[in-house]
Order: sequence, then C-alpha cells, then structure tokens
Amino acid sequence: MSRRRVAGLVVVVVIAMFAALLGTIRAAWAEPNREPVTLTFVGDVHFEHQVRELLRRPDAGEEALRSALSAADFTMVNLETAITEGGTPLAGKSFTFRAPASALDYLADLGVDAVTMANNHAADFGEVGLQDTLDAKASSRLPLVGIGKDQAEAFTPLSITLAETSIAILASSQLTEETSRLHSATASRPGIATNHENNDALVAAVESARTEHDVVIVFKHWGVEKDTCPSDDQRQATDALVAAGADAVIGSHAHRVQGSGWKGNTFVAYGLGNFIWDFGHGPNGDTGMLTITIDGNRAAKRGDRDKTGPVVTAQQWTPMRIGTNGLPVAAVDAEQTRLTEEKALADACSGLSAAPVS
Repeated sequence: MSRRRVAGLVVVVVIAMFAALLGTIRAAWAEPNREPVTLTFVGDVHFEHQVRELLRRPDAGEEALRSALSAADFTMVNLETAITEGGTPLAGKSFTFRAPASALDYLADLGVDAVTMANNHAADFGEVGLQDTLDAKASSRLPLVGIGKDQAEAFTPLSITLAETSIAILASSQLTEETSRLHSATASRPGIATNHENNDALVAAVESARTEHDVVIVFKHWGVEKDTCPSDDQRQATDALVAAGADAVIGSHAHRVQGSGWKGNTFVAYGLGNFIWDFGHGPNGDTGMLTITIDGNRAAKRGDRDKTGPVVTAQQWTPMRIGTNGLPVAAVDAEQTRLTEEKALADACSGLSAAPVS
C-alpha cells in the first residue's frame, strides 16, 4: 500500500474518531443533570376550638412539627376553613369553619409553602366570608390554590421551580354539597375550583399545565367521610386525570388515611386524613406526612412524556397521631406499628400498585 493511501486512511480514521468524540461530548452536554426533588403533602387543617389557641400563643409541639414540615423542598396542606372573621354560616351545614388571616402566617412560619382551598369549607361563611378569603389570598405570604375571583383563577395552577424542575399544582373539589352548589367558581362568579358535575375544566387545566411544566400535580378533595378505601367516583376521576397527563394525584376529605401507590406511572394518594385538627380521638387522630420524590432528570425529558417513565419514583409515609392540642406528633413503638399496619390495609384496597409500571 502506498504511503499516500496509508496517510489518507489515517486522516479518515482520525476524523471519524474526532466525530465520535464530539458526539459523545455533545451527548454529555445535552444529558440533564438535575437533583431529585422532594415534596411533602399533609391532610386537613383548621383552627377550631382549642386549635385556635395556637394562633394566640406558642406551643411546645410546634418546633418538632416545624422541623418535620421543613425537611422537604416543598410542603403543602389542605386548609379546610374560610379565612374570615365575618359573614354568616351557610345554611344546611352541620359544621362551619373560619379562621383569621393570621392562620396563613402561622402555617408559613410552621414550614408550609402553599395551601389548597378547593374544599367544602372554604366558603362556609357565605359571600362575605368568601370575599374576605380572596382578600387574604391577595396579601398572603402563602399561595392559595383552588380558589379565585372566577373559574379561570380558581383553576390556575401554582407554578414553582425546584432544582430546575418546573412543577404545576392544581386543586379541585369533587364533592356535591352546599359549597359546590352555591360557591363553585364560574366565568363570572368567585368561588372554589370544582369538578362535581364533570371533569372537563379540571382535565383542560391539567392538559394546559403539562405543556408548560415538567411535572403536574393535582390536589383533590373527594371521597366518602370515614372510609379508608376509595369510592368509585375517586377511581373514575383518577382515570381521567391519569389520561390527561397528571404525574401525581393527592387527596383529602375522608378524615381517614387512605391508600397510596401508582396507577400506571401516575402516583396517587387517595386521602391523607386530618392533620392539624380539633378532634383527634380514635381514627380521627390517625394521620401522617406523605413525601414523594421526583426524578429531576426524567422530568427534564418530558418532551416525549410517554417514553420517560414515571417522574414520581418514591414515596415515604411518616405515621403520626394528633395530640390534644390539635398538633400531630410522630408515632413511636406500638402506635407506629399499628398505624403502619392500618396504612398497609388502606393500600391493599386502593387498587394501586406498590411501584410504577416502568
């Protein structure tokens, strides 16, 4: 072989090697390198009876709870009360809850980052109470999700970015009762976000949010009080949200801890129980903190959502009991064992899987 031909082959090989190396470098640059993100969700919060005292003077139990709630990158609760000191209780309701705007500051100081108010107590004190709540929303340190001056605002997601991962959190109540009948937000009326008649507005909001965010989470108010297993309505709504592209569905309302797991690649927690509550006797006091982990690298590749697999890759349930002051404390010893076993029973009847599909 001539020297010229050998030299030509060497040049070709060098060019090929350089091209391969350049491709590897480009691939490395293109590959996302995000940190995982943790989000904690807890159940129902109000400030009735002895719990109202928490707004007036410090409690010894707050420091441990603050540490627990602040451990995740983001923490959210279901705030089950109107934010008002006025108004008239809605007729026909057995229980009506309200709290001053200082309750929002209290939760912020406790380590809470946002609240959902798409529930059956957000408008317990009529139009006056609802307007007070909206005024409190406008000046609150905490974002309030699921309530607004009209349907568009009520279904507007909270948009946050954690470790480069963009997350949308929507909220909606599925219950048919006085609040949804009288104070569902419409195009021309303030109120809460609801899907008690159909899922159209909620599904549209999820589909819109997924075009602009890496991750979409829905905080639902649904189910049957005192049931630890999900209702048919919960299951059907979950199917619709999974089809719409929700990555996680978190629930409240039953005042009981319900099961959690994956439906396909969507994480679902049907119910989180009470959390800061005035009546903690028996099953009403069984509660906990749910912390989910989001894989930031998978979330970064959501341009082709069907091929990236689940973005919620892990869950952690921390069992707790509500004390006489209304604050939850971490369960230990026999109590921890009991609550863990009861959570496993709730998981078993949820119809959910212990792990995602892929």
